[in-house]
Amino acid sequence: GMQVPECHQIYVCADNCMRGVVLTAAEMDAADRFSCVLLEEEDLYEGSLETVTIEGVADAIRRLPYRPRAVAVFLVCLHHFVGTDAAYVYSSLEKQFPDIDFMRCWMDPVMRRSGLSPEQKLKESMFRPIRPLPPERRIVCDLGDNQPLDTESELSLAIREAGFTLFQLQDCRTYDDYLRMGAADLFITRSPSGIHGVTQLAKRLGRPFLYLPPACGEEEINAELAALREALAVIRPESARSGNMQSGSGQAGSINSGHLQAESLQAESIQSGSVQAERTQAGSIQSGHLQSECLQAESIQSGSVQAERT
Repeated sequence: GMQVPECHQIYVCADNCMRGVVLTAAEMDAADRFSCVLLEEEDLYEGSLETVTIEGVADAIRRLPYRPRAVAVFLVCLHHFVGTDAAYVYSSLEKQFPDIDFMRCWMDPVMRRSGLSPEQKLKESMFRPIRPLPPERRIVCDLGDNQPLDTESELSLAIREAGFTLFQLQDCRTYDDYLRMGAADLFITRSPSGIHGVTQLAKRLGRPFLYLPPACGEEEINAELAALREALAVIRPESARSGNMQSGSGQAGSINSGHLQAESLQAESIQSGSVQAERTQAGSIQSGHLQSECLQAESIQSGSVQAERT
């Protein structure tokens, strides 16, 4: 959870469990991003665990010297034991702080043999604030891994060779960078604990997902690289399709323009031919009339001459 930038963690538990959590935060040099709400025994007897949780988390947020963009609230085993309405707790906090994304986390190792592990639940909660964004072409997100993927690994090289950019959780510097993962074309994870969270994220965003665990055998390595290249090849035609559509539109425009020009030339040719035919016909008729009139006049003149001679 500390890998999410601008995120503050608040643990709600008894002091015996809190001791280990505090030491972990100190080891990470992240004590300034950590708060705790201590539960007392009477909170269980009086049935006020929900109220104590809500008021304690709200008070911890108000006391912070900065305003976090996200808060990871960790409930514990005690909340399970007394049947705490976790949905009510989180909805109350979201109403009080609408500008903060609350990650619904659990620290309940006693439940590890039933359902998802605490780490799987944590990663699912971490990815829940990521909202769907319009895909930015050629982005592959690697999520769910505690360590970043080496930039010179075969997977990284295959992603770059296909013309994509690898974007990892460890690359995020701001919370906006983190939310930008909602624009990824493809999600991958190499960690078994990240499968559930990344799968749920990919389904919610409607994006493809690949599980590419560390492999040692040549066949396994080649199979994973082939699966990655195949997935990227399916994504790439989307950009090409846009270009083809524009090309097709231009081609159709040229064809239509050609048809229009041909029809225009044909119409002009027909019109010109008609005019020439009309002119020729008119000339022929006019010439015929003139020839007939001339012959008639000559015939009359010849008849008159012969009559006079006789």
